[in-house]
Amino acid sequence: MSPFRWPLVQYDAMLCREVLARRPSSTNDWESVAEALSQVFSTPDKKVELKARGCRERLDRLIEKYNQNDKKSS
Repeated sequence: MSPFRWPLVQYDAMLCREVLARRPSSTNDWESVAEALSQVFSTPDKKVELKARGCRERLDRLIEKYNQNDKKSS
């Protein structure tokens, strides 16, 4: 199975909403975020299997990008 590439902006928004709702602080919490999003992103044709680390790193990248853009606009 190839790695998930977060192809749509809507997926990033869903990740952010899920993290806000769950406030993950441990690996088990991040696993539950990954499992929930895997179910949402999967289709009958293609099964998506996200990992906790991938979700956490994606959120970190989104926050980093936001902070960079915020500094540029200041």
